[in-house]
Amino acid sequence: MKKTAQKSSREGRIVNVSSEAHRFAYSEGIRFDKINDESAYNSFGAYGQSKLANILHAKELAKHLKEDGVNITANSLHPGSIVTNLFRYNGILRGFCNTVGKLVLKNIPQGAATTCYVALHPQVQGVSGEYFSDSNIYKPNSQGQNMELAKKLWDFSMNLFEAQIEGERERMWRLSSKGASGFSSSSTAEEVTQGIDGSGLTAIVTGASSGIGTETARVLASRGVHVVMAVRNMAACREVKKAIVKEIPNAKVQAMELDLSSLASVRKFASEFKSSGLPLNILM
Repeated sequence: MKKTAQKSSREGRIVNVSSEAHRFAYSEGIRFDKINDESAYNSFGAYGQSKLANILHAKELAKHLKEDGVNITANSLHPGSIVTNLFRYNGILRGFCNTVGKLVLKNIPQGAATTCYVALHPQVQGVSGEYFSDSNIYKPNSQGQNMELAKKLWDFSMNLFEAQIEGERERMWRLSSKGASGFSSSSTAEEVTQGIDGSGLTAIVTGASSGIGTETARVLASRGVHVVMAVRNMAACREVKKAIVKEIPNAKVQAMELDLSSLASVRKFASEFKSSGLPLNILM
């Protein structure tokens, strides 16, 4: 956005849609130490807090944009009390909106007016850090004018953001960092078996009818391993086998029923496998 404003020589405008509900935020304004405290949660207070945050953010952002010398403004606004589905979960308020509300509240076109005014009107050229209502500059409550609170919210948000970014960097590092094997947590089954010839080997793969088991069976089969899929859901396993053979025509794949929760099933499977005369090189 900074680049666009600089290249076009036209003022950029950031508009935060807040609400007069900011006046009903928690008594302390923003509960920095209880952001995720469900025991202290109140729906109206939390909504008011979020709308107060919209106002404070716009004020602090306006200050930073001015310090950076960029041609971008930041303002917040109250669109007005509008007949929408916002209160669909509150029976009393929903009833009010559906009856009396339609006579005293704004309709949708009226409700969009202040947002469009702040976004486009020449009268707002160069105006930044203000709060608007009914397409005019309006004063928020004292907390909405508190620049110390605005800075505290900014710093708090930046710390959360930086912690998130750092966590993401660490996660990406773990994914890309290769261990002694030359592989990492982002390596795939195909990558770690690339170039390996498994011909002559037989593997029993349990749980091969879905998820990781299916992928394990597919990759082993692609490397020449004779795969015995030991599963409880034979119907699903047959579909898996069909898909593997379609992809790898020369794949050696067979399905055998095995319910690991039943000792009788385990014994039956063991007997049938032994009778097959196949060697057993890999069991998983």
